[in-house]
Amino acid sequence: ATALGLKACYERVDPATVLILQGARGRSVSLRSRLVWPTTQVRRLGVHAHHFEVSLQDDLAVWTRDRARVEVVARITLRIARDSAQILGVIDWLGHERATDSKVIRDAFAPQLEEALHAVASTFDSEDVYARRLDFRQRVIELVAPHLRGFVVDELAISTFQKIAAV
Repeated sequence: ATALGLKACYERVDPATVLILQGARGRSVSLRSRLVWPTTQVRRLGVHAHHFEVSLQDDLAVWTRDRARVEVVARITLRIARDSAQILGVIDWLGHERATDSKVIRDAFAPQLEEALHAVASTFDSEDVYARRLDFRQRVIELVAPHLRGFVVDELAISTFQKIAAV
């Protein structure tokens, strides 16, 4: 208790959650449990993983350097980076509720993943796409990562590489 009779309370935070604090000194992020004054607005933000799949099949299949078409199915796992500036950036960009909505995350990043899959495939021959799949995967991550606006890639799995035609 203080001279004003205000009592602070202890807010617990689990590992998949962060606290967004709005007080007289502005906004801040707490990654750990902390003491919070009653004049401070507190919101919780889940920083759990979001999974989605991109399927480039049939007419959407990627073209390789040797003009072959290859079907690719990729599953990506994204989460908000556990960094105060990144977390505040995500909230400013998407808003508090939308930042934890898996459909919003998919709609925001699926086109970038599709574009990266197409771009990387165009640098590989059709036989190399499967043989060098780890290199393929790493190059896709390198293309996507700078455009994630506060999110990070937890995992990228390429589950299907299937050659369907050659020109």
